[in-house]
Amino acid sequence: MTGTKDWALILELISSAGKIIGRTRLQKLAFLAKKEGKLPLSFNFPLYYYGPYSEELQQIVDTMVAAGFVKEEVFQPNSRDEESVGYIYSLTEDGKEFSKQLSSELTEEEMSRLQDLVKRYGYRPLREVLDYVYAQYVH
Repeated sequence: MTGTKDWALILELISSAGKIIGRTRLQKLAFLAKKEGKLPLSFNFPLYYYGPYSEELQQIVDTMVAAGFVKEEVFQPNSRDEESVGYIYSLTEDGKEFSKQLSSELTEEEMSRLQDLVKRYGYRPLREVLDYVYAQYVH
């Protein structure tokens, strides 16, 4: 069961990154936020094609897109480093406003851990992030 805290954390994750290129990257950043950032995301991440994946997370992101809080742009990557059909996620103006409203759900420590996580993993090549997740968490 997801709640307001999950919404606040996902919106802040996207906000901190500015934009997130790819569903796989979004999934891995949320997974790492839970595992390494010790952030209280309620999602389970069973193994899937590209490692840990949460259907619940994707459903919430889809709901955020439908509600107009998150913009999902489709693109065709020209690199083997990204998915063959890609998505770019960013907050809309309504999403930025809603994220501010939900920010009271997050502690300063949680915000800091999320921002540190984005700095550490958010801009690495996807292959590097996947290799790291596989090496550390997929056995």
